[in-house]
Amino acid sequence: MESKKDTFSIKSSLLIALFCMALLTASVLVAGEDVWVYQGPCSQFPDCNKHCVEIGYRQLGGKCVPLKREKGSPLVCVCLVHS
Repeated sequence: MESKKDTFSIKSSLLIALFCMALLTASVLVAGEDVWVYQGPCSQFPDCNKHCVEIGYRQLGGKCVPLKREKGSPLVCVCLVHS
């Protein structure tokens, strides 16, 4: 059986973790930059935008972008979260 001290420690740790996650999310949203959620190679997602819309990224959808800025880089499907 857990002691009160152990329960308090676990609850405190969870609270701190939630606070940090909220702070990080707020920082990303305030920055106003696109946040891309990597899905995989575009060869696995023939319609990247449709895929992203179907899994819940309805507002901005998705698109295929080069993995690197180098010429000939493979395309990957990313879902847009915020712009």
